[in-house]
Amino acid sequence: MGIKACNLIRNQKFIFFLFVLAGGIISSLLRYELIWDFVNYHYYNAWAFVNNRFNEDPLMAGINGFFNPLPELPLYYMIKYFNDFPTVISFLQGIWFGILMYLTYRLILCYFDTSNADGKVKAFVCFLIAMTGNATFFQIGISSGEIMLAVFYLWAFYLLINEIFEKQRGDKKIFMAAGFILGAAMGVKLTGVIYCVAGGATLILCHKNIKNAWQNIAWFTLFGVLGFLLFSGFWMWRLWQEFQNPFFPFANLYFKSDWLAHNNFTDQSFVPHSWKEFLLWPFFLCLTLHRAEGNDMFVADFRLMCVYIIFIYMLLKGVYFLLRRKKIVFNEKWLFLSLFLLLSYVVWAYFFSISRYFVIGEILMSLIIVKAWFSLKPKSVLGKGLYGSFLLLVLFSLAATPYFSNTWGRHLDWKKMQLEQDAYIGIEKLNIPDNALIQTYNYPTSAFFAFWADKNPTIKGVNVFQQINGAFLPDGSIIKDYYKLNSLWQKRRDDMVNNHVGPKFLLVAHGLEDGVMRVNFSQMEEAKGMRCHFLRNNLLPFMSLCAPKEIADEVFVNNKMKLYEDADEK
Repeated sequence: MGIKACNLIRNQKFIFFLFVLAGGIISSLLRYELIWDFVNYHYYNAWAFVNNRFNEDPLMAGINGFFNPLPELPLYYMIKYFNDFPTVISFLQGIWFGILMYLTYRLILCYFDTSNADGKVKAFVCFLIAMTGNATFFQIGISSGEIMLAVFYLWAFYLLINEIFEKQRGDKKIFMAAGFILGAAMGVKLTGVIYCVAGGATLILCHKNIKNAWQNIAWFTLFGVLGFLLFSGFWMWRLWQEFQNPFFPFANLYFKSDWLAHNNFTDQSFVPHSWKEFLLWPFFLCLTLHRAEGNDMFVADFRLMCVYIIFIYMLLKGVYFLLRRKKIVFNEKWLFLSLFLLLSYVVWAYFFSISRYFVIGEILMSLIIVKAWFSLKPKSVLGKGLYGSFLLLVLFSLAATPYFSNTWGRHLDWKKMQLEQDAYIGIEKLNIPDNALIQTYNYPTSAFFAFWADKNPTIKGVNVFQQINGAFLPDGSIIKDYYKLNSLWQKRRDDMVNNHVGPKFLLVAHGLEDGVMRVNFSQMEEAKGMRCHFLRNNLLPFMSLCAPKEIADEVFVNNKMKLYEDADEK
């Protein structure tokens, strides 16, 4: 019996199953969700694609509505068939985290010898640090798709490490597979460029470690392009047909679509703005505990700063060796990992600096941290004691990141919101008539519209107030209503509203600012002749729906939370 149990524990299929099961259970217990982006475009994009409504309801999800919908499809179908079982959806979403844990475990085995107690301790500490990072832990089970894509990034990286340094065969099929996986992941979401660039550049820099290097790098590149085109080509073609820009809303400086300002849109909100900031960026990020990226969320995560200090130390040590004319000996496998991590960081920090995109960075940083920790042990008994105490303190700080930091968002309590039952998308029952036009004001609102339209396809939608930030404008200026800047979108909005035959509704994300609503219904042209009620839901607070007064009683079933009624119609 004992031998069978040992064999089962060593069985990789069984270990994989345990990790997948653990991922699902952890996700179902946490039930995280990146609420704002989910409501803003994740759910809507999948719905619009499946129902062939892409660009049919003008700017319902804003600029984000033009992103590739493929990563949103799995969750969309889960909601479609299991919406009343949110724990089941969370469990299924957590499977991606389970796979990521398994790949992390396999990668750790490539770098630490677990045949002895010391190696086992290193592997355990490494795994603990890898799985508790801010970007990784708080995306378990959520709709951002970064954990799902991280599975493919890490899979490709593991294939390369295993082939180049473990098997040492130079099998071109492995390079083809790794390139295809990375290219496909970038095709699904363009932020994958971080790891595509890092992967290709690292292979070139470490070509001496690769058998048939240039041939295999060529295969890697070719299949990377094929993977990208296979998963993005159809969407690029659609964007070209609609906007004459296959990367819309990006790269419009080159394609010059009239539907957007002629500049290369990049969100510069979170990136360093000078070379001095760039050099010290890990310190800026880690010591800025309240981050704007998560709507002033508190983040206590110092991984990046730890690794940066380690890199500085290694750089200074290398300079010292050069000055002393000592020979520098590199471990090729660790050099490959270090270069990949460094290049990933440079691309990520320069173009994005959004922590959600750096899941792979967090995992690889754990290897560097543990390697450095155990390599720098003092020799004296007192030194070992002090150093060990310091490491325990740092380990606690890193592993406790999920405890001390804030999530990006959670579902609202369905009971407090007076909903009938728990659901993944929980919205009070409304009687919205056929052929209704849902006019949305402010973001995020599109998930509400898509949820209603999924049940009643006759419903149409249009965003009547298109927010935009300065990143889209050539001079970096800020304008509150993009319709005032672009006549093509303005005409589409006006035609949709003026030519619609049927009842018109107004869905408003008004929010609060210093305890006061950010919108004044009495000053809104769209609210004339309407009655507005707070919309009970488990996604976002401070949402309101306005209906024509003559049918309001039929629409708002059992909703006494009246917010506004047009005085002119009384």
